[in-house]
Amino acid sequence: LPAGPTATDMVADAAFYYGMVNYLSEQNRPVWSRLSFKEARSNFYEGCRNGMFARITWPTLGKIDVAKLVRNHLLERAQKGLQDLKVDQDLIDYYLGIIEQRAATRQNGAVWQMRTLSAMNPSVSKPDTETRRDALARLVDLYIENQESGKPVHTWPIIDPEHRSN
Repeated sequence: LPAGPTATDMVADAAFYYGMVNYLSEQNRPVWSRLSFKEARSNFYEGCRNGMFARITWPTLGKIDVAKLVRNHLLERAQKGLQDLKVDQDLIDYYLGIIEQRAATRQNGAVWQMRTLSAMNPSVSKPDTETRRDALARLVDLYIENQESGKPVHTWPIIDPEHRSN
């Protein structure tokens, strides 16, 4: 899952990461000992290509949608890892809730950008046109505005089609 784009998202990412690392480090047979290098490499490239929509190989589960893996398997393990680290339960619930909602909506910073750009105007995909440059400038403005709000990226609205770039 990508970092940022807000401080709140970054803390949520860190909570998930450290919870998972702590949980996995206590396992008798860690996940990396049950996943071949070939599968790990394939997972890496699949994640790079498809992000929140990736399907990866996971021990005992086989091929699984990454958002489903996070929501149905990894979040409870990250929670256990954070609890073992004596993190306050309210903080665990809040920050892992952000990860859960990001996986549910499949909206991280990259997805928000693509969805917003697409909603602005279908022709923005044409390279080096005035329409595309205007849309990209508007996208950056919206990104900064949303980032400054501090709200997690999964809550960021996609631009209203009535306010498309021309």
